[in-house]
Amino acid sequence: MTDDGNNEPGTPNQDISQKLDEMTQVSHQLSDLLSMADTAMILLDSRLCVVEFNAAAKTLFSILPQDRGRPLEHLAHRLDYSQLHDQIKEVAEQRVAHTCDLLDENGRTHQLKLRPADDGGVAVLLQDITEFALTVAELEKTTADLHRRSKLFQDFAYAVSHDLQAPLRHLMQFTSILAEDHQNEINADAKMTLGHIGTSVQRLQSMLAALLDYSRIESQGNVFAKVDLGEVLTEVGEAFQPRLSDMGGELQIGDLPSMKGDRTQLYRLFWHLIDNAIKYCNGKPLIQISVFKSDLHDHLRFQDNGIGIAERHVENVFKMFRRLEAKPEVEGRGEGLALCQRIAERHNASLWCESDGLNGSAFIMRLPHVRKIT
Repeated sequence: MTDDGNNEPGTPNQDISQKLDEMTQVSHQLSDLLSMADTAMILLDSRLCVVEFNAAAKTLFSILPQDRGRPLEHLAHRLDYSQLHDQIKEVAEQRVAHTCDLLDENGRTHQLKLRPADDGGVAVLLQDITEFALTVAELEKTTADLHRRSKLFQDFAYAVSHDLQAPLRHLMQFTSILAEDHQNEINADAKMTLGHIGTSVQRLQSMLAALLDYSRIESQGNVFAKVDLGEVLTEVGEAFQPRLSDMGGELQIGDLPSMKGDRTQLYRLFWHLIDNAIKYCNGKPLIQISVFKSDLHDHLRFQDNGIGIAERHVENVFKMFRRLEAKPEVEGRGEGLALCQRIAERHNASLWCESDGLNGSAFIMRLPHVRKIT
């Protein structure tokens, strides 16, 4: 067989030709992808001359097919960024990528990405992020407004709960003075009325103290750190053990995860949930605390065997000073579950109640997404 230069099957010439065809096809595919991309892209060589660009680049640069091979800095652009070419040169020299946001002459926002290429050139990418930037700005505005409203609420709650304590103390003092100094001049009905006034003042003072406590959940919380929830609940359980023993009750705690949070506040949250379960028990208290996973989140479940909560009331139990009418003899101010929910919110968690009104209640706390903390 003689080598006459023909591309016979299996010859080196045919293999080279096939590889060239494949490379040409890939090049055309890449060119098609480049032209269809929404992101403006310009590829520069080591001399920072234009090698390739897509259609989107034409909206920001005065660039034509015949501009391939020309330095980019010779082409006009519609960007409000006078340092563009200096920044490109810096990326080419230092081989370090650069990203920033800038505006075009129409006021639209673009994200500029400059990436050093292996051949010494630079890839220039510009993506229109106007809608995204507007959304972020609106979100920041909303967040700032929420913080402002929260601060106003905290200031108002502090003023109401703190500043009103003084006149209430004076009212209590005047009532006591009136009862003591004129005890021989007032009848039994008047004395009973004074007693009711004193009791009401004390209750109002207690409610104002609870409101002040509620307003400080955010402002006076501790810095978040890793918290072993099983360890905290064990401590809470030990605090309730004498009470449970007297009632023949039982607290069962499963294997619980850790999370970042305020240990003191989480202790209070768990304390109130267990305290409620004992207060509203139906016979001997049985409180079961477990964890389950749903929607990639861990959920703590506090199940009790209490009197239950009617479905129409499960939302109301988290409102300040709301109490169950089913057991009016139970002592308390009705702020415990409101504090629990506020603490949960500060920890980016959710807290809700599930009950059919017959077979006890389950308080479920949905923890933040990240479970493993090192």
